Amino acid sequence: MLLVVAGAAVLGMEMPADPLWVVAGVVLGLVVASTTAAATTVFTRSAEGAQITIMPMLLVSMAGSGVVVPLELMPDALASVCELLPLSPAVELVRGGWTGQLGAYEALGAVATAVAWTVLSVFAVQRWFRWEPRR
Repeated sequence: MLLVVAGAAVLGMEMPADPLWVVAGVVLGLVVASTTAAATTVFTRSAEGAQITIMPMLLVSMAGSGVVVPLELMPDALASVCELLPLSPAVELVRGGWTGQLGAYEALGAVATAVAWTVLSVFAVQRWFRWEPRR
């Protein structure tokens, strides 16, 4: 939040119209990214391979979430699929909270999608994560 205030003061940009959704988007984005990264450890054999294991999912999720191309410019069928990617809810909440053009229905849908990805990732971690005993 400090960066938002500093950016507004130094760069002369406007503050978010609805900062609650911006904060919710950032927090949910961090939680989803962390839990999905932990879930990909099922396929990772070493610490060095962790960056490579998460990269395909991260790139597809970032490209399809509206960061590279806004979902409004995509064909409807593709946009519907991309709305369900892990980082799409965070981008939608931050963008909508910043512009003030996010309705309650869209916001709750984004939160529900983020929570679903979090629950799915936590389940995957609990089920398949290989814990090593401490020595």
